Amino acid sequence: MEELMSAIQTLIEDEAVTVVDPVSIVMIGTELNTWQALVSDIADMVKDASGTPLDAEILMIIQEQILTTDDSRNCGWAVQGGIGYDLVTHKTLLTMSFDAAVAPDPASQVLLRTSLSGPLVAPKESALGFSASYDYLVKDDISLFASYTLQVKPAEEFTTTTHSASLELAFNLGTGDLSLQIALTKDPTVPRWSTDVILSLVLDLL
Repeated sequence: MEELMSAIQTLIEDEAVTVVDPVSIVMIGTELNTWQALVSDIADMVKDASGTPLDAEILMIIQEQILTTDDSRNCGWAVQGGIGYDLVTHKTLLTMSFDAAVAPDPASQVLLRTSLSGPLVAPKESALGFSASYDYLVKDDISLFASYTLQVKPAEEFTTTTHSASLELAFNLGTGDLSLQIALTKDPTVPRWSTDVILSLVLDLL
């Protein structure tokens, strides 16, 4: 199976003349008119490996999976920065951010973000932010979401730190979505964590 999937991946990359993700096949098939030939070659590979030809239903499933965009994943990183001037405080402000995305497998997604902003001449007055999220597709109709956010802001006499975390289990019911969420929040003015349990149901009436 691993050799077969590797061969199919190589075939797609050769047709595109570059390394592409499955979403890009839509444009490649349109521009180069290779879509039908691509599916045909994949079917021939599977037939040679298994000895059994693919029927029309399986070919439609292959086409649907390659063309789907609902489960797209991000992978990479980005660094941004900027300098501004506050007309009220007459201070030069500096802002920086770092974003990273990792997809350990097709069913999961990890997103990270770190940001820093504040006066250029007074780093101690800068605000720091950090967030991390994890998305896991348990099944076609069940998803798990987890997130954590940290915010550190300077105050007049001390620094305030806010924590928030959540865990959500979402069900796709076809005609709507059902989700169960547990949210935890730690506010700097409150000594203990606050807990919220949220059950929501969204129905598509059209």
